[in-house]
Amino acid sequence: MLNTPTLAALADDLKNGRTTARKLVDDCLANIAEKSGEGPRAFIHVDSEAAIEAAEAMDRLRQANARRRLLPAFRSRSRTSLTSGGR
Repeated sequence: MLNTPTLAALADDLKNGRTTARKLVDDCLANIAEKSGEGPRAFIHVDSEAAIEAAEAMDRLRQANARRRLLPAFRSRSRTSLTSGGR
């Protein structure tokens, strides 16, 4: 089994400045694009630009110490949000 971090661990990394939303999105987009993985079969469309814009907006909020919910981008429709702009 791969050493995949939990959402709680990722949230802690974000909170403590060990990573950024942009880096997490870039990692996800790279995994989706990996030809030898399941990304090409699992996703019909990936709106990379929208995902990057959303991540950068969250990073700006985090830098400004804005209050926000825990992992707002990770909701039950996160896969749909990344693939179809939430439609």
